[in-house]
Amino acid sequence: MNPVLQVRYRLQVAAAILCLTALLTACVDCKYVDVPGKATITKIADAEGGNGKVVTFDFQPDDPQKQNAPGRSTPDTFTETISKQQFDVKHPTVGQKYQAVRSDITTGSCTPTNYQISW
Repeated sequence: MNPVLQVRYRLQVAAAILCLTALLTACVDCKYVDVPGKATITKIADAEGGNGKVVTFDFQPDDPQKQNAPGRSTPDTFTETISKQQFDVKHPTVGQKYQAVRSDITTGSCTPTNYQISW
């Protein structure tokens, strides 16, 4: 192979490795801020294939200042799919409220918002 092409090829490979490393680092180095609040069940529907239920929640932060974060829709709605066994144990009903935490991303390129419910 031509020496000039060899150098060019090696530079391209090195650049690709650096780019991939930067992407992986961005995903690994994600940081979140937790926003405590309450999750209220607004809807319960059968999951696709009849395997469990899809539970829809509205999230209300304990601190009203956190409600209108940039890009946040109101109401702050999310869903969680639970198995039939979980449903039979938890017996969720529309209107029930649970302690919950919304985690909003502050750095990185991971999932922008995560929710955790204290069933």
